[in-house]
Amino acid sequence: MQPVYSAIAQLSREHPLIRQGLVSVLLLLVFSFNLGLWYLLEQREQAQLYQRISGQAQQMSQRYHAALDERVFAIDRMARRWEAAGGTPRKLWQLDAEAYLRDMPEGFIGLRWSDSQGQVRWSLAKNEAEGANLPRPSRPEPLTEAMLLAAQDSALPVFSKQLELADGSNGMDLVRALRLDDERADGYLIASFHTQQLLAGLAHEIMQEHFGMQLGCNGQALFEYGQAEKTDAHVVNRIPFASGHCQWQLTIWPSAELVAASRTLLPEVVLGIGLLFDLLLGGLYLLWRRGELRAIEAQAVQDMLQTILDTVPLSIFWKDRQLTYLGCNRPFARDAGKQGPSEVVGANDFDLGWSAIAEQVRNDDRQIMRTGQGQLGQEAERIDAEGRPYWLRISKVPLLDPAGAVVGLLGVHEDITHEKDAELQQRLAATVFEKSHEGVTITDASGRIILVNRAFSEITGYAAEEVLGQNPRILKSSRQDAAFYRKMWQGIRAQGFWRGDIWNRRKDGEVYPEILSITEVRDDSGRPLHYIGVFTDIGERKAMEQSLHAAKEAAEAANRAKSEFLASMSHELRTPLNAILGFAQLFGMDEQLSAESREHAQEIERAGHYLLGLINDLIDLARIESGKLQLSSEPVEVQQVVADALKLVEPMARECGIRLLGMTPGQPPCVVQADHMRLRQVLINLLTNAIKYNRPQGEARIYCKRESEQVFIYVQDSGLGIAEDKRERVFGYFDRLGAERGTIEGSGIGLVVCKHLAEAMGGDIGFTSAQGQGSTFWIRLPQAEAAQPPQAEAVEEMARQRQTGPQPDAAKARPLILHIEDNPMNRRLMQQIITADGRYALCEADSAEQAMQMIAQQRPALVLMDINLPGMSGYAALRALRDDPANWDLPIIAISANAMMGDAEQGRAAGFDDYFTKPIDIPALLASLERHLDGQGSAPHD
Repeated sequence: MQPVYSAIAQLSREHPLIRQGLVSVLLLLVFSFNLGLWYLLEQREQAQLYQRISGQAQQMSQRYHAALDERVFAIDRMARRWEAAGGTPRKLWQLDAEAYLRDMPEGFIGLRWSDSQGQVRWSLAKNEAEGANLPRPSRPEPLTEAMLLAAQDSALPVFSKQLELADGSNGMDLVRALRLDDERADGYLIASFHTQQLLAGLAHEIMQEHFGMQLGCNGQALFEYGQAEKTDAHVVNRIPFASGHCQWQLTIWPSAELVAASRTLLPEVVLGIGLLFDLLLGGLYLLWRRGELRAIEAQAVQDMLQTILDTVPLSIFWKDRQLTYLGCNRPFARDAGKQGPSEVVGANDFDLGWSAIAEQVRNDDRQIMRTGQGQLGQEAERIDAEGRPYWLRISKVPLLDPAGAVVGLLGVHEDITHEKDAELQQRLAATVFEKSHEGVTITDASGRIILVNRAFSEITGYAAEEVLGQNPRILKSSRQDAAFYRKMWQGIRAQGFWRGDIWNRRKDGEVYPEILSITEVRDDSGRPLHYIGVFTDIGERKAMEQSLHAAKEAAEAANRAKSEFLASMSHELRTPLNAILGFAQLFGMDEQLSAESREHAQEIERAGHYLLGLINDLIDLARIESGKLQLSSEPVEVQQVVADALKLVEPMARECGIRLLGMTPGQPPCVVQADHMRLRQVLINLLTNAIKYNRPQGEARIYCKRESEQVFIYVQDSGLGIAEDKRERVFGYFDRLGAERGTIEGSGIGLVVCKHLAEAMGGDIGFTSAQGQGSTFWIRLPQAEAAQPPQAEAVEEMARQRQTGPQPDAAKARPLILHIEDNPMNRRLMQQIITADGRYALCEADSAEQAMQMIAQQRPALVLMDINLPGMSGYAALRALRDDPANWDLPIIAISANAMMGDAEQGRAAGFDDYFTKPIDIPALLASLERHLDGQGSAPHD
């Protein structure tokens, strides 16, 4: 600003008239600015006064509303008691009315009942003095027919128009139509009261000093209170509200004392400062006239003026007619993105922080200077130098010269960003409150509902106005006992929060479940202020849970039925297969038969084993689908499993003329994490397919490779391969890709079982194929650490036993074996097995009861027992035998057609020394007998 002041000083020295004009303009600018600022402050004070009046009016209207509703609800409750009782004898009614009148505040005259024909039947005054103001019984009801009809149409009591009472005072009636259960009219319950006394009593309770008020109903002024005379209309506040079918209006105005007290000296102080500033400028002019020696003093005055402007908590600026900035205070310069006011002087809006909207700002300024009309309190959003938005309340007025011509513009910016943020937060909170799908209710510390949202009404059926002032207990369903609520409130008081499931009742009486959370709001001292309840209707979820539970039980029942069916079918199929395969094995081992007969026996055995394999595959598939397949996971050496599988399929390969190629000797061992038995089952299935679907004189090769942390086992054949259009069906259920029309045996489920088993062991299965060249199937399994090798001594002992085998003592008598079996065919089979072996004697029983007697008499060395026996089952017989100390060391082996998953484990856990499933593996059975009877002797049974 210094160069500008220097130029003005030089020009004024050379041209006195110009100097005088400049000073006059400056004084006018300051005066106009001061006047505008004074006007703004006056407007703000009036706004604050109006806000105070509005707040008082709102508070009083709420109190009046609540108080009038309380009277309405009191009469409504008495009417409901009448209706609930189906009518009340006069004596009881009089006692009830006396009780209500005792609780009524000053101003109540009394109660009366008029019948549905408009005749006063009973009446009761609050005291003898009020008796004259009540209509006498057996007289016509003084209320108009229209008033009675209005009461019939309303569910709550209805206020009448103001009436003149017998003592000359004014009064009103509160009318409630009575109805019986069948909706028949039962007359009217009418409460009378003195208008002036009732409303004055309320005014004494809630009215503050320095206010005047008037209360009217349906356009009729009923009551006026306070000594304050009405002032200007712009500070009078009117608030309507409804109660008792009446439209009430509360009018409130401040007293002259309150208006005077709300005014401050700030506008006058600002005006005084402006006048002082004018005086300072005048003094500056005198200093200029005294010469350059007073220039320093003039600069000090200018600095003081700038300091005054900078301390004002508003952004202030002024422009000339060309919209060039003539001056501003420091807050304005900061908003404009400048270091100080000196950087703003001489600039225009394109040079400041809001250059993007500069043209709009300048158009507004031109409009003000063209019309001479100011803009007050206009709100606008701006962007600061750092790109952050902020809000301003902008007021602008034109600057006039003494002749009234516009010479510039004065503006004041007030930063209202915090106000806008607060408004936004309130709007967001209100939106969330109203739009939430969860019901929300807010009560005061005493439990009265003060606010509910829309979802509350949608869920409960209660409108907001029906529950305001009520306690949330109106929703109680009686599903929870008192102990439940005590525990709930203990949690709220201890933790300030509670959440849980609860049953509540809607307005229509329906009981529904909800998730409810209650939060206690406390002040700084810990005193409860409010309680906020948030709840969600979970009726649909509860129904869905019940439906899912029923579906789960149905599925479990179906699975149980399926498991029982599989167990039954397995037992029924294995029982005849036991005889078929057993006798076939015996015939095959009988060297006295002709070669052709032994070959026929081998064909029977082969067909039986095929049928047994098919049964096992079907049962495995059913277990897999029902999720009941149980696997063990252990380190398994692939070479050993491959050797076992090759040994089992070697006869089939030899018969088909297929050359089997196993793993290379000396190859480092491959160890996988798998189930030993199931891995062997998969490899046997793959090798069997490689043999069956090979070309004559072909080859089938099996080998493994390690890749990263995985092991791949490959089964390769030299067959015809799989056509490309059939490869997607390889692992399909019962799909043999057309081979079912040929002579090759198969069921179409072997590869399905293999795939499920591989995946259950944490691996996968797949294949590659080239038509005319063959196929390679692979199974991928996770690699594992090698199992700990057996101790050297154990290895040597195992080797010795394999070399020497058991050495029976021919001198000993043959041990006696008791076979318990109800099926004659299976008994004959066991006779043939024991006879062919020649080392044991055999006795038989067809029931557990018979066997118990034979064991006590003959003391056999070992018992072979069926599980499913007539009468006492095998398990019951086992328990009975083990209860006798004499049988604790008696070996008991189960032979059963129960071959489902877990049956063998269950048998061994029950106490059987071994468990064999039908069909019997004869070599395995003989090995078990030898193991349990090694070295034992008994009395001769030859």
